[in-house]
Amino acid sequence: MPRRIPDYPDAFAGYNLISSFGSLISLSSVILFAYVIYDQLVNGIPNKSLSTNSLLKNPDFFESNNIFTGNEIKANSIEFLLTHPPLFHPFNTLAIQS
Repeated sequence: MPRRIPDYPDAFAGYNLISSFGSLISLSSVILFAYVIYDQLVNGIPNKSLSTNSLLKNPDFFESNNIFTGNEIKANSIEFLLTHPPLFHPFNTLAIQS
């Protein structure tokens, strides 16, 4: 549609209705998002580890990586055997998938 026209033809009324409805959906989602952020900042879930005396306790989302460092089983497929990326088209046949 051309810009700077004070009155559009009636043929564009349907497009205007769809555009207005879409803008109302966008406005309501922004208002809902602002409410969710406000609610979390004001009435958020309290941290359970801070309510006890153990301030050095790790949160539940931290995991130990010790099980991965001591793993002796290594992958033996071609993508892990090469120490650097191969040149462009160095193989005559495709590698067998492991």
